[in-house]
Amino acid sequence: MAQQARPRTGTTIRDVAERAGVSKSSVSRYLQDPATVSAHARKAIAAAVEELDYRPSAAARSLTRRQSRAIGVLVHDLRQPWFVDFLDGLAQVLGAAGYSMLMCDTRLDQSMGESLITSFAERQVDGIVLAGTMPVSERLVTAIRSVPTVVAGNHEFDDASLDVVVPDDAAAARLALMHLHGLGHRRIAHVRGLDNGTFRIRAQAYEAFMAEQGLADAAVVVDSDSSTEGGRAAAADLLTRPGPRPTAVFAANDLAAIGVVSAAVDLGVACPGELSVVGVDDSYLAAMPPISLTSVGLSTSAQGGLAARLIIDRIAAPDAPQRLEVLPPSGLSVRDSSAPPA
Repeated sequence: MAQQARPRTGTTIRDVAERAGVSKSSVSRYLQDPATVSAHARKAIAAAVEELDYRPSAAARSLTRRQSRAIGVLVHDLRQPWFVDFLDGLAQVLGAAGYSMLMCDTRLDQSMGESLITSFAERQVDGIVLAGTMPVSERLVTAIRSVPTVVAGNHEFDDASLDVVVPDDAAAARLALMHLHGLGHRRIAHVRGLDNGTFRIRAQAYEAFMAEQGLADAAVVVDSDSSTEGGRAAAADLLTRPGPRPTAVFAANDLAAIGVVSAAVDLGVACPGELSVVGVDDSYLAAMPPISLTSVGLSTSAQGGLAARLIIDRIAAPDAPQRLEVLPPSGLSVRDSSAPPA
């Protein structure tokens, strides 16, 4: 007796649509009522379903019910203050449109995060918002292929099928550097963030700016992990190296910048008298009087609101052209951590 073929796992509506040469919405309509698509499409979709051994299960069954009016929001590390403003903007627009949020921080519990991602892929939410940078797993890839998805604040997803809203990170870095250069600083160092698209863009903008100003020989980049402790360790290394000490530091984000200021205090380096520091995010932490950090704003709340509008539009029109929205910096907030060099 011939062995029965085992069902394929991970096959999605998109896979069926690609095999059949039709749109995802056509496959969705076919799964609800084959009579709603043309005879030619019915034949092609049926053949694709059989060839791929597609099992709709919860994903297809959910298509026959009403919308959940819930949006799955995936983040990685809510300790980053960027999320405060982003989620505020996201929640306001979603709430006004009658949507609730189901949020998961994949850093806190990877297994729970994977479980929720699977639930999202099975259409227990109407859409997904990926906020900020995060590890990409097979389950996550399956989810974003199965459910309308918007990516926000993350340059890692270059898939043309996704709607993306990101800040202009190169312009943000340049704004910080122009401020320091305008104050008279020439020995400007950069405390770099994690190795992802966002922080690579900011580091590249730093190197380009220093070369443009004829300061390439003075350019120094020290790696960090984008956290306060990471910035503190990077700055401790930077400030204790032999040779001329930098008079200014452009940090990859506010947390790293606060770590730089902390290291300067530990080493007895006056800030801003001997070392000016500028961050990126212009978060609530930067504005706190005891910290008073000069920082570039990224229109973060506006990113959240725009991400909400994009996911609402995508749910309403699954086949609409994909959108890439790049938001300029909201401006530079000059505070007590930057001043002309002594």
